[in-house]
Amino acid sequence: MKSRRVLKIAGLIAVFLPGLFFNCFAQQHGDSVSAAVVTTGNSDSTVLTFMHIKLQSDKIYTPKSFKLSYKTDQINWTSDKLTPITTDSLGYLVKVRIPLNIYNLNQMFTCQAIVGSVKWKPTRQDTVSYGGVTAHGIQLELKSTPNKAEVFLIPRRLWLNQIKSSKWQQDNTIIESFMVDSDKTDTSVSIDETVYMVIFKLGNKYLVRTHYTKAKEIEPVQKVSVDF
Repeated sequence: MKSRRVLKIAGLIAVFLPGLFFNCFAQQHGDSVSAAVVTTGNSDSTVLTFMHIKLQSDKIYTPKSFKLSYKTDQINWTSDKLTPITTDSLGYLVKVRIPLNIYNLNQMFTCQAIVGSVKWKPTRQDTVSYGGVTAHGIQLELKSTPNKAEVFLIPRRLWLNQIKSSKWQQDNTIIESFMVDSDKTDTSVSIDETVYMVIFKLGNKYLVRTHYTKAKEIEPVQKVSVDF
């Protein structure tokens, strides 16, 4: 009789313990783990992120584009192919939409470079490891009165050296790759600790502001707003 009770108790533990562990894991990460299974580069709930992928000067190849991924036993996510908007001493600037439930985990993403040229095989296309990338998680709120303005984020150094003196207001193709895609004010994006020029466009009118990004530890949510 005693042995039967022991077996019964052991059976109950086997049934309920995994569920208890699962719930604790979800609470630690602030999201439902079951909802975190993502298999494509797109999601209805995403965070548009502007981030720099650091230059690796010791590499013998030239990256043409990148892919970010995050994989665990419960999650399998890979971004779409990311073509750099621009490249400077800060690295390769890319825009990526990250599913919100993965973004909130605040983990490092695996980065792969799609190679454009290798010294001994200049025409070869390949995918190689390019270290890890972390989204800084600085939320930048973009607001305007009235709303429905288009917004562009341009690193200040690039703005001063190339764009400011160009005819960007007459030729929007100069700045279109820096647009906050498909979102108009009021909206928000995630950025890294780069000084950005924020351009608001409403109709044919433009307003330009400089945003001196503070560290996330100092101000996790920052704001740029304008009145047209």
